[in-house]
Amino acid sequence: MQRTPFFGRCGHLDTSADTMNGAMARVAAKFAEVRAEFGNQIEALRNENVALKLILENLRITQRGERGIDGDRGPPGRDGRDAAPGALGPRGNKGEPAPRLATWSVDAERFTVTPVFGDGSSGAALNLLELFQSYDRAVSEIEDHDLVEAARQAPAESGRQAEASRWAK
Repeated sequence: MQRTPFFGRCGHLDTSADTMNGAMARVAAKFAEVRAEFGNQIEALRNENVALKLILENLRITQRGERGIDGDRGPPGRDGRDAAPGALGPRGNKGEPAPRLATWSVDAERFTVTPVFGDGSSGAALNLLELFQSYDRAVSEIEDHDLVEAARQAPAESGRQAEASRWAK
């Protein structure tokens, strides 16, 4: 009589692991599909945005009305046609530098991030809670479906493994 190692007789563990690996692969594939769908939706929104900008520009042009007839031109410059340009005025004060992003302030309780600039001022907060909730719902739906399917298949697979091990003895 040939002896089989303990783990060799527990083939249903390998099958259960294969079932779980298959479920994980389906979850990953579904996630990639959802991610691609989000990418397509974003691209569609970008295209729609471009189209709306063109429509807006067309409306802006058409609502200006017809251009009137040009009148007589006045004399060029402040003093008329023959005047020489005046002297340059005093140089103005140097302007403030543009704000530069220094860091982000993270509020983990509210799921927001706020840009903090080099001068200490803050920008508008970015609310990420809805984005995370949407992601969580999408992943939960995928995982729930795959876990239910794996649990439904596990007893049948265990029965097949038990039957196969009985005949192997």
